[in-house]
Amino acid sequence: MEKASGDLDFEKATILRDRIKSLNIIQSSQRINEANLIEADVIAGYKESGKTCIQVFFYRSKQNWGNQAFFPKHDPDERLSNIINSFVSQFYENKSVPSSIILSEEIKEKILIEKTLSQKEGKQINISVAKKRL
Repeated sequence: MEKASGDLDFEKATILRDRIKSLNIIQSSQRINEANLIEADVIAGYKESGKTCIQVFFYRSKQNWGNQAFFPKHDPDERLSNIINSFVSQFYENKSVPSSIILSEEIKEKILIEKTLSQKEGKQINISVAKKRL
């Protein structure tokens, strides 16, 4: 961000600033009970000013194997639940799927995606929504 600003590329600096802010918000607001996550991916999204950051946390053998941030392109007025719905469908096209996927938002194609991923993997895949704490 500072390099882009120094190069007078303020548009790029603004995009990077917004991404950093989104990552900080997601990381600080997620409380995950790791004890119950044997094999799971936790997918959380945050949308602000028409831009979205989606974080995927990978849990295998009750251990956090890291996380990855994604910034999908979409219509600025698109609802976060629709963005996550599309993201989940595309994310697992060429990846192995854990037994459990935990989302930050309810998605409308949950049952269809569960069935598709279960057939792809040859095992039962469960998609659930995390409980929000106040």
